[in-house]
Formats: sequence, structure tokens, C-alpha cells
Amino acid sequence: MSRPHGSGQTGDREIYQHLYEMNAGYEQVIASLSALHRNAAFDPKHLAMLRDMAGEARASSNAYLTGALQSVELAAAGRYFQRRVRRERREERGH
Repeated sequence: MSRPHGSGQTGDREIYQHLYEMNAGYEQVIASLSALHRNAAFDPKHLAMLRDMAGEARASSNAYLTGALQSVELAAAGRYFQRRVRRERREERGH
């Protein structure tokens, strides 16, 4: 998987906050479409289609974004692992 564009420019906390907010937005869209279902002015089948499309967009967005994050997080885990091993080896030698 290729490295995400602009990686390293946005902090981890900010990235995860954006993911949370994005998912909250999708939930709001889905909940609002469900609430509109009670209004006779709207075709229930069309609202169901729109809810499904919002759900699909959410799932597709999450799949892409979390896949990209997985490669970044695995690389970070590897770096931390290497640092830990080097530190433990130094400690074993008494340095």
C-alpha cells in the first residue's frame, strides 16, 4: 500500500478525531433520513436507498482511511520495536 499523501503533517490524535467526526456525520445523515421516513411527503423506498448509500459511503470511507492508517501505524510500531530492542540490549550490556 502506498504511503498516504501528506503523512506526518497531521498528528495522530487529529487524524482519529477527524475519523470520529466523519463517522458522527454519517450517523447524523442516516438518523435524519430515518426520521424523515415518518413524513408522508417522502417516498420510503427512496429514503431507504439514500440511507443505504450513506451507509455504503461511510463503510467505503472507513475501509480506505483505516487501511491507509494501518500501514502508517504498523511502520510506527516497527520503529518503536526497534528502539525498544536497542534500549534493552544496551541495558543488558550495562550502558
